[in-house]
Amino acid sequence: MFGHNNMPAAASNLPAASEVARLGSSLTQIIVSGPSSADLFVFLNGLPVPTGEVESLSVEIIAPDASGQNGSVAAVLSRYKTGLTGSRDQQATSLFPGTVELIARSRRIVVTCEQDGSFDGLWLGLGLRADGTSSELTGVQSLRLAAAPGLVDAKLVWSDTGVTEDLLPEA
Repeated sequence: MFGHNNMPAAASNLPAASEVARLGSSLTQIIVSGPSSADLFVFLNGLPVPTGEVESLSVEIIAPDASGQNGSVAAVLSRYKTGLTGSRDQQATSLFPGTVELIARSRRIVVTCEQDGSFDGLWLGLGLRADGTSSELTGVQSLRLAAAPGLVDAKLVWSDTGVTEDLLPEA
């Protein structure tokens, strides 16, 4: 990883590291500090969303089932924007394609969706390993995540057992 790569820099066809570091799609981060969900911080592509603007953020993934139900994949940030006349208008923004990362109650949930509304390129991860990766989730029937000032909740249902699990239990 570090050290000499035995290739002269001029002969390398690799892109500049600064280009490789660019975000390839949308990144939404939700950070809840402290045990209560009152301290909710939302960042879109590294820029903070002013606290007073956040109405809610939701992620809902429901896998297709054996009965022929298609399933759904959606993530939406609902926020208040001040218009030209000073009125506060509600605005909803789809967060997919992109990655939504929630850090709350000493837990981490990551959802990446490459195509809005599609299960192709959908990836679910939990936690943070020492190498910086997450544990991949498979066998999930549904995942619902909700965050708003004063509320943070994440639940999943396992497809094989139908058991619902709270991903953010209070201590």
